[in-house]
Amino acid sequence: MGVIARGLMLLLLLASAQRAPDAHSQAADSFPGMQLRDRVATRVQMEKYTLKEQGLGHYGLLFPIQPRELQTFMRLIELEGSGEDIVPGSVRGPELHGGAVLAFLLDHWRPNGRPARLDDEFEFVSQAKKVALRDIYRSHQYQIFLPLDATAGPGGLPRIRYELASADGETKAAEVDSYKFLGVLVAQETDYSRTWTNREEQTLSTDLLLRRAWGHYLTERSPEAEVADHGNLHLVELLLAFNRGLIAMPTPTSPPLDPNQIKERFLDAELRRGDFQGDEGRISLVHYVESLGRLLQDPHVHWTPAERTQVRAWLAELETSPLEPIEALPLYQLAHLLRGLEWVAEQRGKLD
Repeated sequence: MGVIARGLMLLLLLASAQRAPDAHSQAADSFPGMQLRDRVATRVQMEKYTLKEQGLGHYGLLFPIQPRELQTFMRLIELEGSGEDIVPGSVRGPELHGGAVLAFLLDHWRPNGRPARLDDEFEFVSQAKKVALRDIYRSHQYQIFLPLDATAGPGGLPRIRYELASADGETKAAEVDSYKFLGVLVAQETDYSRTWTNREEQTLSTDLLLRRAWGHYLTERSPEAEVADHGNLHLVELLLAFNRGLIAMPTPTSPPLDPNQIKERFLDAELRRGDFQGDEGRISLVHYVESLGRLLQDPHVHWTPAERTQVRAWLAELETSPLEPIEALPLYQLAHLLRGLEWVAEQRGKLD
């Protein structure tokens, strides 16, 4: 039994489904992973409206979000604080992923039919006021920080710390991951070396934060770290996008990196992992499929014959491992899985 099969007995998606794929599916596409893609796509399509009700964040991974749907969702969003310390969230508290509301608006809001820009003002109905996206952006620059470990040396990934005033006048802090905002920085900044000062009086830049994340990814191999900071599961897409930005905006002080380092680490760590027990294991696995898709999409990543063979074998094992039926997996996990498999399908020629 292969590496994945040993550890993923609970994983549905990779499963032989309780019902076998139909003959048309088998005849249509025998490339590794594609019959699994078809089974997942069938369930997601059947339950797309349930996925939408569960949250537009995961629904938007696969389907376009209509303006009315976005406005309805955004009525639930509240902003606390002001000035350089705006905290997006809801009645349940601050957002779970730092920068998520800002990233959602930049990805899906279409004022006057065009993509949103930082200078656009969005009307937050819960507060009956318009707020420029740039104000939220600057607040997150103020809130993001680089952790220090016990010896005051470099710690883990950048984090975001929200400070909220409670009813009794005390200030309460909430610390969350920062991968959503890091993605916004990569997409919005035109000079990665431009600096700012945060709440902790650290001098930061997009270049500094993403190179820190690059070094972290190449050296951290513990699955437990993925649980501690969800951003670990999105580092491949972040770092590849950062490097493409470096290539597009070269400077003497911020040269491009080698994305094949990211590919080699991914093949050596994620694709050799054998323990995917429980919900946390499944969450990691579906994100690995997404990361594989991102690597295949990147024009600066190159694949040796041995690497192509390794990836095809891994995809084949996903389809043949004796796991739970797809009907048992949460829809949000299937959304990540399907998106990754669709990208693999689009780039399958790189694996031939």
